[in-house]
Formats: sequence, C-alpha cells, structure tokens
Amino acid sequence: MFFWCGVTFNNHGGPHDENHRGAERICDVQCKTTWKENLKQLSIYGMDLQFTNSMEGEVYYPRLKVNRQAWKKNNFYATTSFQSDVPFTYFQLNINRLGPGKGLQIPAMPYSDVIKGAVFMARNCASRNNREELVKELQSTALRVDSLSSCLKKGTPPPGVDVKNKSAVLEKYMFYLAFENSRSDDYITEKFGEALASRVIPVYYGAPNIKTRFPVKGYISVDDFDNVTQLSEYLIKVSNDEELYNSFHEWRKQPLPTAFFEQHNRTRMNSHCRMCRWGHAHKYGLGWNHDHQEIEPVILSREACVVRGFLRSPAVETWLMVDSSQSSLQTVKVAPLSRNSLDSECPLSKESVATVVGSGLTRKVWGNDGCTDFYISGKESKTFILRLDFTMKDHGRITAFDDHTVWIQNKVSRISLVVDRSDNAPAMSITAASGRVEIKIEPEALPIRFRIIVENLDLFHDGALDLPTRYGKSMAEDVLMQPELMMVSLY
Repeated sequence: MFFWCGVTFNNHGGPHDENHRGAERICDVQCKTTWKENLKQLSIYGMDLQFTNSMEGEVYYPRLKVNRQAWKKNNFYATTSFQSDVPFTYFQLNINRLGPGKGLQIPAMPYSDVIKGAVFMARNCASRNNREELVKELQSTALRVDSLSSCLKKGTPPPGVDVKNKSAVLEKYMFYLAFENSRSDDYITEKFGEALASRVIPVYYGAPNIKTRFPVKGYISVDDFDNVTQLSEYLIKVSNDEELYNSFHEWRKQPLPTAFFEQHNRTRMNSHCRMCRWGHAHKYGLGWNHDHQEIEPVILSREACVVRGFLRSPAVETWLMVDSSQSSLQTVKVAPLSRNSLDSECPLSKESVATVVGSGLTRKVWGNDGCTDFYISGKESKTFILRLDFTMKDHGRITAFDDHTVWIQNKVSRISLVVDRSDNAPAMSITAASGRVEIKIEPEALPIRFRIIVENLDLFHDGALDLPTRYGKSMAEDVLMQPELMMVSLY
C-alpha cells in the first residue's frame, strides 16, 4: 500500500492480499471476515449472508454488476461500484495527508524537466475497451508516445531510470496514458492515482464518471475529444505551452473542492472496517448512512422505560376498558405487583415489571435487545384497549405484513408490532393514527405475547420500504419461532 493525495491506495486488489483473508483489523466495530477466492465471495462471521467481492471490472466479470434486488436473497456487494453496499475502492481518504504541497498535492515537476510526450505502461494487451488501438493511433501522430512495458513495447526508458520503478518513470514525462482495461462507472484503478502521485498529467480513458468522482482540473479525459487527432493536437499544444501545462497542476496549490470530499468521505475508513460497521448496523437495527459509510443512531427512542409501573418509552402506555354497551371507554386502574415497580427504570432490564390491570389481567413488560416485550395473561371477561402513544406522529396508514406483524412508518423510521397469540385465538384489532396505536384485547385472545420493534428505515435498497429489515425479521422470529425466549424473564 502507498499514499496518494491523503489517500491510501491499494494496488494489490484490496481484500485479495494475504493480510486480509480471515483477518481481524483494528476497527471501532470488531468482526472477522472470510474470503472465498474461487467464488469471489466475502462473508462476516455470525451473519448468514454473502458479499460478492472483487476489485476487478464488471466488464470482465458481469456477475460483479450490482443487482439492486439481490439483497432480498441476502446477497450484497463489495465492489468498486459506489452502488455497492460497501464500496471496495482503490483509494482511502487520509485527512492528515491532504492539503497544498502534501500527499497527492506535491508540487509538479518543472516544465523544463519533463519529456514533452506521453508514456504508456501495461501488461494486459487484450483489453475490453480497445485501449491498445488507441495507443497505436496516438503513436502514429506527431505526439511522442513511449510504451515501456510488455504491451506494445516501443521506446527506451529515460536515462538512469529503473523501468521497474513505475513512479520514477512516470515523473519524467509530461503525460501518462492512464488507460483502464475496461470501461464502467467507478472502475478507477491505481493507474489514475499513480499518475497524480507521480506529478504527471493523466490522460484518462476508463470510467465514464471520472469527472464526478474526481472534480479537479488535474487530468485530461479522452472522452472530451471526438477523435484521436484532436486529442493528439491538444496534448502537443499543452506540451508547447508552459502556462497551459502549469494550469493542470494549479489544484496542487489549493484546498481540494468540497465536491471532492463529498465523493470520497466514505473511504476515510478502510473497507474491512466499513464492512464490520455495516454488519453491526444491520444486525442490531441501527441506522446506516451509505454515502458516508457510517453507523447512525436510531432516530426514535427504542429504550424500554417504566415509571410507576407504566411504560413511558418507546411509547406511553394507557389502559382502557370497553363498557358493556361497546360504546365508550373507561380508564382502568393499574396497580404494580411489587414495590420496586413504583420506581422509575430506564432503560428497563430483561427483568420484567408486572402490573395488574383491572381485576383479573396481568401485564408484564421488559426490554430485550433493543425491543420492548409484553406478556398479557389472566382471566377476564371484559374487553380492554391497550393504548400506546409513540412520538412518531407523521406516519402513514398501518400496514399488515403478515398474520403476526403490523407496522407504521414515516420517511425515515418504522415501528413494528409482532403478536404471538394462543392457538385458535381470534385475530386482534390494531388501529393507528397520529402516533397512537390501540390494541383491542378480547378475553378469548389471552394469553398474548407481543414485541415492539423500533428502527430506522432502509433507504438504500430498492423495495426495502415494503419489506422487513434484517433486524426486524430476526426480532420477529425470536417471538414467533422461539416463544420460550419470551418467557424466560417471567418466572
């Protein structure tokens, strides 16, 4: 690895080096990953998912093209594409090595000291973008083009320079033909970075979105010219004009533009750590900022808190009783079962707080892995309403995902209720409006277990707003598939 522009640049294919396989690296979130070389798959221990992982181009390997629906089958991406869940780029921003005169912005070579021509260096002479023909056409013009590696070899290295030292070769020339072996968005390899770090002007041919990813006037894009003749004429013009040459290095003397940081802030942490962060966020229902590749806190509070026996977070709990005519509601007297329940507790532990509702209903509540669990039992002939007032008021209509799960959500958050009731018990009526959820509890439905799940929405994956998140699904399965886990705190 080496640095360019305050960027750590990986020229060994990222995770494909010996230090990465099965590696545990220093990170604020610890995890271990394994990489299956033959399948180009990377996984995180403890999570049943696979990442399609490679730093090659999707033109050579079509399976690397991001499928926006693959996440539904627990398949994710860690490729050079910024549309990957965790982009594995050829560079990593290092804020301590940024600034005029440092790192990538090291002063340019003096105009008088450089060869007024271009150099091409590549081993792969069977590219998918026909770069070899482009080099040959340039060599047929008045522009000097030396090819100093095995592909299209022509010319000799500058005196006193070891051709094996690529950076030393590049800095002797005015231009470097930084031609990728294929063309797809975001496939920007070490060729571009090596040129900038070697104080040469890259003549770039590769990712069509290069100007978006590197918004500085420090290179010349082949795509800006209609034909090779125009490109050659312009390069000759630059080589004959010291002021024009220097204009391509002015960016080295100035702070990099905000647009640059907007593109590359996501790479400030190494790709392995970002993958660990991603896994942690998705496993525990935390927020994930894809653009910055950072964990974000859950927007709504999901801590279970009680005051004098009543739930006060993530919702305010109220009990009502339906009168015999079914036409009105009456507030129900609630009495904690123990003196400890008279105190406040926040966050609530896995030890349940039990409360008597009315004359024959017992409600127990406890916190569990960021969720709030209820268990309601007893012998009661009357119908009750459990009212839960949440802080999220701007949600849409209540949505039933299946027979057990309903949710409300706004543009950024979701609150789910997962209900596990007795066999053959009648379906429960659950309504929601302006943050108030009301659960109608009929005597025939007892006992009832249900869980409140609060989480941020997945705003990155297509179709995610209509499906459970990984965390939401896992927490629902705890209730429905392993009911004994719900009972462990009750006795």
